[in-house]
Amino acid sequence: MSPQLLLLWIGEQKNPIKINRQKDLVMDSVINYYKSSEPRLLYDPGKLFLDSGAFTARQQGILLKREKVIEIQELFMPEKAVPLDYPFSPGMSLLHMRKMWEKTKQNIIFWQSSTRLRKKIVPVLHAWSKSSLISNLRWFLFEADADTIMLGISIHPYSLK
Repeated sequence: MSPQLLLLWIGEQKNPIKINRQKDLVMDSVINYYKSSEPRLLYDPGKLFLDSGAFTARQQGILLKREKVIEIQELFMPEKAVPLDYPFSPGMSLLHMRKMWEKTKQNIIFWQSSTRLRKKIVPVLHAWSKSSLISNLRWFLFEADADTIMLGISIHPYSLK
């Protein structure tokens, strides 16, 4: 078995580093195609992992619409897709973080029950405290139909005091 190359685009880019990616596992983001009237990949991936772009959209002040994110993800039909989540911002109130988590959970359920991506989803886990981390992870165990999860950027030791 020959090794596969792995390309992770940590920061989203509009143009691919190289076009021929047939042997690569590529991570890309819906945010790169969101404003396009005819979204299309500019490269040929071996396998595609397609993030929703929620964190970058929030950083850029772009409000992503669930239907448009699904439309792009279903058009590209990646190996794995991240449902639209609602990352936390510094200084966000506890109440607001809880509301964002509820919206994230609703989208996870929607992606797995109402899209063609249902067996391909990689939902994002967010938490604002140690107890919420345990509670939210427990929710994943019983409600999320996924074999892989992502940890949201808001989960780090300093935020879980």
